[in-house]
Amino acid sequence: IGAGVCNSVGRSLLRDLVSGHYLSRLAGQMGMASSFMVAVAPTIGGYIQHYTSWRMSFVVMFVYAATVLVMLWYALPETHQNPDPSAIRFKGLVHNYGQLLKSPAFIGNAFCGSIAYSGIIAYITASPFLLQSTLHVSPVQFGWLALLNAIGIFSSGWINNHCVIRYGIPKMLFAGVSGMILGAAMMLIIGCFGVLNVTVIVLPMALFCMGAGLTFQNASAGA
Repeated sequence: IGAGVCNSVGRSLLRDLVSGHYLSRLAGQMGMASSFMVAVAPTIGGYIQHYTSWRMSFVVMFVYAATVLVMLWYALPETHQNPDPSAIRFKGLVHNYGQLLKSPAFIGNAFCGSIAYSGIIAYITASPFLLQSTLHVSPVQFGWLALLNAIGIFSSGWINNHCVIRYGIPKMLFAGVSGMILGAAMMLIIGCFGVLNVTVIVLPMALFCMGAGLTFQNASAGA
Protein backbone atom coordinates (compact mmCIF):
# COMPACT_ATOMS: atom_id res chain seq x y z
CA ILE A 1 0.00 0.00 0.00
CA GLY A 2 2.78 2.40 0.92
CA ALA A 3 4.72 1.73 -2.28
CA GLY A 4 1.59 2.20 -4.39
CA VAL A 5 0.67 5.46 -2.70
CA CYS A 6 4.17 6.90 -3.00
CA ASN A 7 4.39 5.95 -6.67
CA SER A 8 1.01 7.50 -7.47
CA VAL A 9 1.51 10.70 -5.49
CA GLY A 10 5.02 11.18 -6.84
CA ARG A 11 3.73 11.13 -10.41
CA SER A 12 0.82 13.38 -9.45
CA LEU A 13 3.31 16.03 -8.33
CA LEU A 14 4.75 16.09 -11.84
CA ARG A 15 1.28 16.33 -13.36
CA ASP A 16 0.56 19.39 -11.20
CA LEU A 17 3.58 21.16 -12.65
CA VAL A 18 3.87 20.13 -16.34
CA SER A 19 2.02 18.22 -19.06
CA GLY A 20 2.43 16.57 -22.46
CA HIS A 21 5.89 15.71 -23.79
CA TYR A 22 7.59 17.58 -20.96
CA LEU A 23 5.67 15.48 -18.45
CA SER A 24 6.96 12.34 -20.15
CA ARG A 25 10.49 13.74 -20.15
CA LEU A 26 10.42 14.56 -16.44
CA ALA A 27 8.82 11.20 -15.74
CA GLY A 28 11.79 9.69 -17.54
CA GLN A 29 14.16 11.51 -15.23
CA MET A 30 12.17 10.26 -12.25
CA GLY A 31 12.42 6.77 -13.71
CA MET A 32 16.19 7.14 -13.95
CA ALA A 33 16.33 8.16 -10.29
CA SER A 34 14.12 5.21 -9.40
CA SER A 35 16.40 2.87 -11.34
CA PHE A 36 19.32 4.07 -9.24
CA MET A 37 17.42 2.98 -6.14
CA VAL A 38 16.51 -0.31 -7.82
CA ALA A 39 20.22 -0.87 -8.41
CA VAL A 40 21.43 0.17 -4.97
CA ALA A 41 18.73 -1.39 -2.76
CA PRO A 42 19.26 -5.11 -3.57
CA THR A 43 23.03 -4.67 -3.46
CA ILE A 44 22.88 -3.02 -0.04
CA GLY A 45 20.30 -5.57 1.09
CA GLY A 46 22.55 -8.43 0.02
CA TYR A 47 25.42 -7.14 2.14
CA ILE A 48 23.11 -6.45 5.09
CA GLN A 49 21.78 -10.01 4.94
CA HIS A 50 25.29 -11.43 4.52
CA TYR A 51 26.84 -9.63 7.49
CA THR A 52 23.82 -9.39 9.84
CA SER A 53 20.41 -10.91 9.08
CA TRP A 54 17.46 -10.37 6.78
CA ARG A 55 15.59 -8.70 9.67
CA MET A 56 18.09 -5.85 9.72
CA SER A 57 16.89 -4.83 6.24
CA PHE A 58 13.56 -3.80 7.78
CA VAL A 59 15.35 -1.66 10.36
CA VAL A 60 17.23 0.12 7.58
CA MET A 61 13.97 0.59 5.65
CA PHE A 62 12.29 2.10 8.72
CA VAL A 63 15.11 4.59 9.30
CA TYR A 64 15.15 5.53 5.61
CA ALA A 65 11.37 6.00 5.41
CA ALA A 66 11.32 8.06 8.62
CA THR A 67 14.07 10.30 7.24
CA VAL A 68 12.16 10.84 3.99
CA LEU A 69 8.98 11.58 5.93
CA VAL A 70 10.71 14.36 7.89
CA MET A 71 12.18 15.80 4.70
CA LEU A 72 8.78 15.83 2.97
CA TRP A 73 7.07 17.36 5.99
CA TYR A 74 9.44 20.33 6.17
CA ALA A 75 10.70 20.78 2.60
CA LEU A 76 7.94 19.84 0.12
CA PRO A 77 5.41 22.59 -0.68
CA GLU A 78 1.89 21.97 -2.02
CA THR A 79 2.06 21.63 -5.81
CA HIS A 80 -1.70 21.61 -6.47
CA GLN A 81 -2.48 25.31 -6.67
CA ASN A 82 -6.27 25.04 -7.09
CA PRO A 83 -7.52 22.27 -4.80
CA ASP A 84 -11.15 21.20 -5.14
CA PRO A 85 -12.62 20.05 -1.78
CA SER A 86 -15.48 18.28 -3.56
CA ALA A 87 -13.03 16.05 -5.44
CA ILE A 88 -12.17 14.07 -2.31
CA ARG A 89 -15.77 13.56 -1.20
CA PHE A 90 -17.38 10.23 -1.98
CA LYS A 91 -19.62 11.56 -4.76
CA GLY A 92 -16.72 13.47 -6.26
CA LEU A 93 -14.52 10.38 -6.23
CA VAL A 94 -17.23 8.26 -7.86
CA HIS A 95 -17.76 10.90 -10.56
CA ASN A 96 -14.04 11.29 -11.28
CA TYR A 97 -13.38 7.56 -11.41
CA GLY A 98 -16.43 7.16 -13.63
CA GLN A 99 -14.97 9.65 -16.10
CA LEU A 100 -11.66 7.81 -16.11
CA LEU A 101 -13.24 4.41 -16.64
CA LYS A 102 -15.17 5.77 -19.62
CA SER A 103 -11.98 6.99 -21.29
CA PRO A 104 -10.42 4.48 -23.71
CA ALA A 105 -7.20 6.50 -23.74
CA PHE A 106 -6.88 6.32 -19.96
CA ILE A 107 -7.79 2.63 -19.77
CA GLY A 108 -5.34 1.71 -22.55
CA ASN A 109 -2.44 3.64 -21.06
CA ALA A 110 -3.19 2.50 -17.51
CA PHE A 111 -3.38 -1.12 -18.66
CA CYS A 112 0.06 -0.89 -20.30
CA GLY A 113 1.58 0.64 -17.18
CA SER A 114 -0.09 -1.92 -14.93
CA ILE A 115 1.19 -4.85 -16.98
CA ALA A 116 4.73 -3.43 -16.86
CA TYR A 117 4.56 -2.96 -13.10
CA SER A 118 3.03 -6.42 -12.60
CA GLY A 119 5.83 -8.08 -14.55
CA ILE A 120 8.52 -6.42 -12.46
CA ILE A 121 6.70 -7.20 -9.19
CA ALA A 122 6.33 -10.85 -10.26
CA TYR A 123 10.06 -11.02 -10.93
CA ILE A 124 10.96 -9.32 -7.65
CA THR A 125 8.72 -11.79 -5.81
CA ALA A 126 10.02 -14.96 -7.47
CA SER A 127 13.66 -14.20 -8.28
CA PRO A 128 15.11 -14.42 -4.73
CA PHE A 129 13.78 -17.96 -4.35
CA LEU A 130 14.65 -18.99 -7.89
CA LEU A 131 18.17 -17.56 -7.95
CA GLN A 132 19.21 -18.06 -4.32
CA SER A 133 17.40 -21.29 -3.39
CA THR A 134 17.38 -23.14 -6.73
CA LEU A 135 20.51 -21.81 -8.43
CA HIS A 136 22.41 -21.17 -5.16
CA VAL A 137 23.31 -17.56 -5.86
CA SER A 138 24.51 -15.79 -2.71
CA PRO A 139 22.61 -12.73 -1.35
CA VAL A 140 25.54 -10.49 -2.34
CA GLN A 141 25.65 -11.91 -5.88
CA PHE A 142 21.88 -11.55 -6.15
CA GLY A 143 22.20 -7.90 -5.22
CA TRP A 144 24.75 -7.28 -7.94
CA LEU A 145 22.65 -9.10 -10.53
CA ALA A 146 19.89 -6.58 -9.86
CA LEU A 147 22.16 -3.97 -11.45
CA LEU A 148 21.34 -5.42 -14.88
CA ASN A 149 17.64 -4.70 -14.40
CA ALA A 150 18.46 -1.22 -13.15
CA ILE A 151 20.64 -0.62 -16.22
CA GLY A 152 17.66 -1.58 -18.38
CA ILE A 153 15.38 0.90 -16.64
CA PHE A 154 18.08 3.60 -16.52
CA SER A 155 18.84 3.27 -20.24
CA SER A 156 15.13 3.54 -21.06
CA GLY A 157 15.00 6.85 -19.21
CA TRP A 158 17.96 8.15 -21.19
CA ILE A 159 16.41 6.98 -24.47
CA ASN A 160 13.05 8.49 -23.62
CA ASN A 161 14.54 11.86 -22.67
CA HIS A 162 16.22 12.11 -26.06
CA CYS A 163 13.45 10.68 -28.24
CA VAL A 164 10.00 11.43 -26.80
CA ILE A 165 9.74 15.00 -28.06
CA ARG A 166 10.83 13.92 -31.54
CA TYR A 167 8.75 10.75 -31.92
CA GLY A 168 5.87 11.39 -29.51
CA ILE A 169 4.35 9.45 -26.64
CA PRO A 170 2.40 6.80 -28.65
CA LYS A 171 5.46 5.60 -30.61
CA MET A 172 7.63 5.49 -27.49
CA LEU A 173 4.91 3.55 -25.67
CA PHE A 174 4.74 1.10 -28.59
CA ALA A 175 8.51 0.62 -28.37
CA GLY A 176 8.27 -0.01 -24.63
CA VAL A 177 5.51 -2.61 -24.92
CA SER A 178 7.39 -4.30 -27.77
CA GLY A 179 10.49 -4.56 -25.59
CA MET A 180 8.46 -6.15 -22.78
CA ILE A 181 6.92 -8.68 -25.17
CA LEU A 182 10.32 -9.58 -26.61
CA GLY A 183 11.94 -10.06 -23.19
CA ALA A 184 9.01 -12.09 -21.87
CA ALA A 185 8.89 -14.25 -25.02
CA MET A 186 12.60 -15.01 -24.74
CA MET A 187 12.24 -16.14 -21.13
CA LEU A 188 9.13 -18.19 -21.93
CA ILE A 189 10.61 -19.97 -24.96
CA ILE A 190 13.88 -20.78 -23.20
CA GLY A 191 11.93 -22.01 -20.17
CA CYS A 192 9.82 -24.30 -22.34
CA PHE A 193 13.03 -26.05 -23.44
CA GLY A 194 13.92 -26.70 -19.80
CA VAL A 195 17.01 -24.48 -19.73
CA LEU A 196 17.54 -22.93 -16.30
CA ASN A 197 20.54 -20.81 -15.34
CA VAL A 198 21.30 -17.26 -14.23
CA THR A 199 21.85 -15.94 -17.77
CA VAL A 200 18.51 -17.09 -19.24
CA ILE A 201 16.69 -15.47 -16.32
CA VAL A 202 18.53 -12.19 -15.86
CA LEU A 203 19.19 -11.09 -19.45
CA PRO A 204 15.59 -11.44 -20.77
CA MET A 205 14.42 -9.65 -17.62
CA ALA A 206 16.85 -6.80 -18.28
CA LEU A 207 15.27 -6.40 -21.74
CA PHE A 208 11.81 -6.53 -20.16
CA CYS A 209 12.87 -3.82 -17.70
CA MET A 210 14.08 -1.59 -20.51
CA GLY A 211 10.69 -1.91 -22.20
CA ALA A 212 8.91 -1.45 -18.87
CA GLY A 213 10.85 1.74 -18.23
CA LEU A 214 9.70 3.22 -21.54
CA THR A 215 6.16 2.01 -20.83
CA PHE A 216 6.01 3.53 -17.35
CA GLN A 217 7.08 6.95 -18.48
CA ASN A 218 4.89 7.25 -21.55
CA ALA A 219 1.80 5.43 -20.22
CA SER A 220 1.76 7.77 -17.22
CA ALA A 221 1.97 10.85 -19.43
CA GLY A 222 -0.53 9.42 -21.93
CA ALA A 223 -3.05 8.58 -19.24
